[in-house]
Amino acid sequence: MIDDPSPEPHDSGTPSAHAPESYFWPLIALVLVILPQVLVPGRLREGPPLIVPVIEATVFLALLVVAAKPGPVPRAARPLILSLFAVLVLANSAAAARLVVVVLRTPPTGQAPPTVTQLLVGAGIVLATNIVTFGLLYWQLDSGGPSGRQVHSKPYPDFQFPQTAAEELAPPGWQPRFQDHLYLAYTNVVAFSPTDTLPLTHRVKGLMAIQSMISLAVLVVVISRVINITAVLTVPRSCGLLGGRPSDPTAPALQLGGHDASSCSTQDHLESRNPGVDLGRGSQVNRTVDHDRAATSGEDFPTRQMQRRHASSSSTISASATSESAKTTRPIPDQ
Repeated sequence: MIDDPSPEPHDSGTPSAHAPESYFWPLIALVLVILPQVLVPGRLREGPPLIVPVIEATVFLALLVVAAKPGPVPRAARPLILSLFAVLVLANSAAAARLVVVVLRTPPTGQAPPTVTQLLVGAGIVLATNIVTFGLLYWQLDSGGPSGRQVHSKPYPDFQFPQTAAEELAPPGWQPRFQDHLYLAYTNVVAFSPTDTLPLTHRVKGLMAIQSMISLAVLVVVISRVINITAVLTVPRSCGLLGGRPSDPTAPALQLGGHDASSCSTQDHLESRNPGVDLGRGSQVNRTVDHDRAATSGEDFPTRQMQRRHASSSSTISASATSESAKTTRPIPDQ
């Protein structure tokens, strides 16, 4: 018996290049970014506004109607799908811009600034939505979209994946799918540039630049604000402003709103023992610390100020009474 020299078919785990691509995973990705915006309470996050998940849910329902039709999705529906994805990108960009403005602006009178939890949760939602929306847009633009890639409607692709650059890395006729474009969008957010996939056309280069700028603005502004809040809540304790011991004078200097944390003086220690008395520059630091601590714990900042003023008045009255008592009980000199 002569063995058959033809090689056995190799199962690469990748769907056939000629099989129509399903809309199942794109729809699942949309659901995963909509749910946190609806389920996470507003007190635990800062944005995006309610209009953003409403727009995303509308796009999801439209895609569901298109994908539910029997047979492959017609190419005539591609302009509608691209328009829906463009609306998603615009809505997420507006949510990112709103988050940046909220972080940079001065809170109105009587309104507490956003806490660390609210900033981190809000930024995480915006960045996750950024990845999914741009991944969907790349998926529809590359080589004419899923249906266009099946019939090779465009002679040149918009992206060069490693599998298309080297034939030995993938089976013949390999075509990228939604998961590949989603990973491309993820690497563009965390690395601010493509890693293993190259953009080849001007339109996708511009879209990747916009996506990187959105993620860079959100990460830089939010992380810097979180660091600032954390420093305000922790550094003054080492100076004794919150009742702790003075810091080591040999420690490196930390600047906090113009206050040198390494040069803790007796005045700082007195301000911590007399929280209601204005002794100079440290009192402003105390007020800033109290404001951020009240914002973090949900405590009313004006109430804390009134309590400190009452304590200051009580201590002043007590000191005056002690002084008067000492004057009236002075010993009479001997005649």
